[in-house]
Amino acid sequence: MNLIDSRVGSQDFGNGIVAPLRSGHGADLLLNEALGQYYEVVKQGKVFCASMQAGAAFGTVLSDATVPITLFNPGASNVNLVVLASTFAMTASQTTTTNAPTVVYTANFSLTAAAVTGTAITVRKALLGPGVGEGLAFSVATLPAEGVVVRVFPWGHRCLLTTATERRQSSATDYVDGAIVLRPNTAISLQGLAATTGITGIASILWAEIPI
Repeated sequence: MNLIDSRVGSQDFGNGIVAPLRSGHGADLLLNEALGQYYEVVKQGKVFCASMQAGAAFGTVLSDATVPITLFNPGASNVNLVVLASTFAMTASQTTTTNAPTVVYTANFSLTAAAVTGTAITVRKALLGPGVGEGLAFSVATLPAEGVVVRVFPWGHRCLLTTATERRQSSATDYVDGAIVLRPNTAISLQGLAATTGITGIASILWAEIPI
């Protein structure tokens, strides 16, 4: 019969220490994310974020030009970009009752395509302070080709316009949790699809950079 020892109570060890497993006061093995699921990788300086700084039109059809926000992993990169989360929020009211706007992720996945260009968005380390990573972010981006929808952003908006003054706005966060990974020279963008009127909003992306 194999026995496993564990320690009750909080623990705080430095790098390289062989630490015992942690148990609760009922001898239950604790595997909870006490500081949040991304804390460890953020503390290691491997997580980065980029955000639009103002609202912009997200369009009504997919496009390869003037894309509101794009995350690009350069061809010479030595890491994969692991998308953790993204957030979208409307910055202007939508009043067209016949419209059903959506936000989608589009991907450019050719490993030999031209690089993404556009207006650079400053990338920040999630462990706040100096330091940059490999991933690049752009607004008003020009893509090497029109992207392909690979995921629908879980955001819904319904306009309940009954009078000339009623308005509706909304926001949402998509916890991608590594379900999209950018190899070198690939990109993802957030774009809008709508029946009639494009939506105006602001978005941000959070990702981890993991050596290949």
